[in-house]
Amino acid sequence: MISAGARSMTVAALSLRSGVGYFCHGLGGDAVAGALGALARYGLSGWVHRFAGPGFPSGTLSVNLLGCFLLGLLTELARHGGWVSPELRVWVGIGFLGTFSTFGVETFRAAEAGDWYVAAWNIVLNVVGGLALVLAGVTLARWLTQMRSGL
Repeated sequence: MISAGARSMTVAALSLRSGVGYFCHGLGGDAVAGALGALARYGLSGWVHRFAGPGFPSGTLSVNLLGCFLLGLLTELARHGGWVSPELRVWVGIGFLGTFSTFGVETFRAAEAGDWYVAAWNIVLNVVGGLALVLAGVTLARWLTQMRSGL
């Protein structure tokens, strides 16, 4: 026999829009999302770095740019699409993806080591690339919302 608490958690897990709010109220959900985001950031950054090689913080750049795109998509879907609950937006946007958008330490270390070329390009690519991918995420969210409205 499934307990009432387990049944509630199962129903919450099945209902993305309303169910995530059940778990996300409070610091626990944010902490779990942040931990999962940190693990994803570490894994993705390391994977990219293995392929790109040393000399440029390409793993950090990739994670930052992906985070920008996903945050643009998420915030626009939450704002206009009605696809994402406010709780899920906070849990994913602040908790999970909040760990993706850091690059300052890599840039500082490159500058400190006198590698101004890497430091400057890291700033330019993160800022310009980040803004471009936020725009891409927002554009995709608006297109998805229009497609859903047209059905």
